[in-house]
Amino acid sequence: MNHNSAVVAFQAARGGSLCVRRKLLPRDFPSVVAQLRSTDYVQLIVCADTRDDFHVFLTRPSPIRIPSLITRKANYHESSTSTRAMPSPH
Repeated sequence: MNHNSAVVAFQAARGGSLCVRRKLLPRDFPSVVAQLRSTDYVQLIVCADTRDDFHVFLTRPSPIRIPSLITRKANYHESSTSTRAMPSPH
């Protein structure tokens, strides 16, 4: 569920995860930083793009890279239209 307020999103994320975009943080995000640092009940996930690859805070742990929907759609289309040899059942 999307929330415009980081405080509301943090409360809703208790027992789960809070996902934010690095470039589009809610205005009140600084007000939940201390809470995020002191809780084990909310996991913070920061979404960024490849322009952030060398940002010092994304060095460790290693980021999880998820290709864009456009890239995934193109790869799916390529793999679904390619001809593959199937092993003989005998």
